[in-house]
Amino acid sequence: MIKKISIIGRPNVGKSTLFNRICGKKSAIVHDFPGVTRDVKNIPVKIMGVDFQLLDTAGLEQVKDVNSISGKMTDKTINAIKESDIVIFLTDLSNTDTGLDQPFAKILKKENKRVILVGNKSDIKGSVHNQFDLFKLGFGEPIVISAEHGIGVVNLYEEILNVSKQINDEIKIDENDNNIVDEISDLIESNNPDDKNNIVDNKIRLSIIGRPNVGKSTLINSLIHDDKMIVSDIAGTTRDSIDSEFIYNDKEIIITDTAGVRRKSKIDESLEELSVKQTFNSIRKSNIIVLVIDGTVGIDKQDLVLIDYANSVGNGIIVLINKADKIANKKEVEEEVSFKIQNSFNQIKNISIITISALKKTGLKKLLDKVLEVHSNWQIKISTGQLNRWLERAVIKNPPPLSRLKRPMKFKYITQTGVCPPEFTIFTGGASDAPDSYQKYLINSIRDEFKIFGVPIRIKFKKSDNPFSNKDL
Repeated sequence: MIKKISIIGRPNVGKSTLFNRICGKKSAIVHDFPGVTRDVKNIPVKIMGVDFQLLDTAGLEQVKDVNSISGKMTDKTINAIKESDIVIFLTDLSNTDTGLDQPFAKILKKENKRVILVGNKSDIKGSVHNQFDLFKLGFGEPIVISAEHGIGVVNLYEEILNVSKQINDEIKIDENDNNIVDEISDLIESNNPDDKNNIVDNKIRLSIIGRPNVGKSTLINSLIHDDKMIVSDIAGTTRDSIDSEFIYNDKEIIITDTAGVRRKSKIDESLEELSVKQTFNSIRKSNIIVLVIDGTVGIDKQDLVLIDYANSVGNGIIVLINKADKIANKKEVEEEVSFKIQNSFNQIKNISIITISALKKTGLKKLLDKVLEVHSNWQIKISTGQLNRWLERAVIKNPPPLSRLKRPMKFKYITQTGVCPPEFTIFTGGASDAPDSYQKYLINSIRDEFKIFGVPIRIKFKKSDNPFSNKDL
């Protein structure tokens, strides 16, 4: 049974567009700027009962310096080829200079891989006539498609199934099924790239965010013990949001490396906008975010904006001060970061601040232990009895003020009405417009009582009769 299929080719031939088309969602950033994809991105795909991992790779280039970013990108792509059962060799029909593709055709032949040759951008006027030039690459007749518009993709799907069957005779297609072309066409239409990928499971979804060049990719490589992410001193190396999965203390963690968020692009403004949107989308899909700060630089307004956004969408938050090996006074830096966070937000308290060195791999266990702790707090459930005993004590200690209508607020009871993050509703017998200052008091009190640190807490008020008791607190 096939396990992996990779899409390879020169930069800007449409690999990420085809990747998104097959996956049925916008998983990879697409842009006319060459070299947007720099890491190997993979996602599980199922076509007509055939399950496999689809890999989107960086553009293959002829490089002189193997230690350059281009050299690292090419090396990652070659490794992806070696891991794959089938390789989709994507070419550009609008530019069929086979001299540019021949070096990479030789790599594929050397690796003795099953290759599906594809000519992309058939929607460009006159490009279809160039398909005959591709026979020179030695992989037979190319499949002609437009990944952007979905033209000819059905033919590619059929070929994937045919080659899969050749690789493993156990893969069978039910002859009684509907026409394969009709079924695959339905699959394309039902998986709109704009649909949201709402994932509900028990895995911890962790996004690593921060400004460029603070060490996010180095951190992930250290955590997963792999050089999956390309690491470079050049800011903006990561442009896609890349997922990796590993297990820590029997907990499955999906960790996402995101593009660095900065004020202005030094490369291309529209490309930068795509990267930032991808980062904020990753935050929305995460359970917990780890904001990485360069300890030699400190925290700034952009970091605070990221914290505020993560809090607004209900994420658990951990602040990580990286590059401890280069910090002269760690305590001073930690105090400065803590002071700025506490003085910038009223409702965000007790955020864990951890100092590590991703490069030297120090402090990683402390970070992962904190991730498990924050995730537990994020999905905490507290019984109604415990909550009402707490509320009674809280009200005695600090009675609620008069409402805006100058009426005394009477709390009947409290119950938990949501998790991830925890949400509580207090039912009142009178006005339900507690002042912000008193809401803050209750949130801090419930946080301290039940040790709910590192996650947002929501408290709502609702006017209602108490079904359990007629006695006011």
